[in-house]
Amino acid sequence: MQSISSICRRTLWFCCSYFLVCSVAVGQDDRTYSPTDPNLIGVEKSAGHKGAAPNYVIVDLPEKQLLHYYPELKSLVQAQSQQDLTDLLKRVGANEIQLLNSVPGICADEDVVQEQLDKHGWVRGLPVFTGHYNYIVRSHSAGEGARLTEGRSDKNWQAIDPHVASGYSLVQDFALLPLHFHPLNQDAANFRYLGRQVLNNRDDYVVAFAQQPQKAELLGTVRVNGVDVVVAYQGIAWIDPENFQIARMRIDLLKARPDVGAETTETQFSEVRVPIVAKSFWLPSEAVVTRSAKDGALREKHQFSDYRVFVQQKAVPAAPPGAEKPK
Repeated sequence: MQSISSICRRTLWFCCSYFLVCSVAVGQDDRTYSPTDPNLIGVEKSAGHKGAAPNYVIVDLPEKQLLHYYPELKSLVQAQSQQDLTDLLKRVGANEIQLLNSVPGICADEDVVQEQLDKHGWVRGLPVFTGHYNYIVRSHSAGEGARLTEGRSDKNWQAIDPHVASGYSLVQDFALLPLHFHPLNQDAANFRYLGRQVLNNRDDYVVAFAQQPQKAELLGTVRVNGVDVVVAYQGIAWIDPENFQIARMRIDLLKARPDVGAETTETQFSEVRVPIVAKSFWLPSEAVVTRSAKDGALREKHQFSDYRVFVQQKAVPAAPPGAEKPK
């Protein structure tokens, strides 16, 4: 049995920033959002806008039901066994250990749009909310390890928490999602190797996971009308076959909640290099969150750009395209 001190230490390492920095946004403007990744466009019409989520656990689904609930897997070459799963989890877990222990404070420009969809998945009316922010990912020492927190600020680097007309605060913690594959979190989830799928000219490994709520510590929080609701997750990760970095994730609630409804988060990750730091990191480039709503859905789009080091409220710009990579 784990000691209480061990449990507390692990909780500090992976504490979600919903409890530290509110999911917030400020102002409305006339910025527009245009997804650049075709993989994220596909999921917008297949996830999250058909009422309450079905009662299933992804790692237990037979092949036909898997493709029914996850149509983006239609080109998947199904795995014939689970013999590769242990090695995959070990390699991906090593990357997540490195991310947690070596990422500096980093910030990026973030553009966000919330919009309503009708029951067919088409945009209905003008955006509910739009905004532009500094998105900040910070690393903190915590006992024997480290933890990451995420938050937003205005142009003056002040944390912001305005009213959002939809009742849902803006989602954050996208950079934390791959930590579901950190070795400590692997112990509190079930995994299934689904097979290989070609995306962006890569023959990615595809792995599904489902948290065990009674054991999981990396639980999430959805804020609805100012009330925090704790939720568990399940989802899919697409893993680069060359470096075993998570290139894409789809996250769903493990179980539908009447007070939350269904929610799907689709995140694309890209390699980021910043000055001063020799290592590169895989961080969010785009994310789409789709929540079920009466007669349709609420869709929230995030686009991240211009990552740079964040030091005492000052940002050091990233190296220009074509610049020599750190050795």
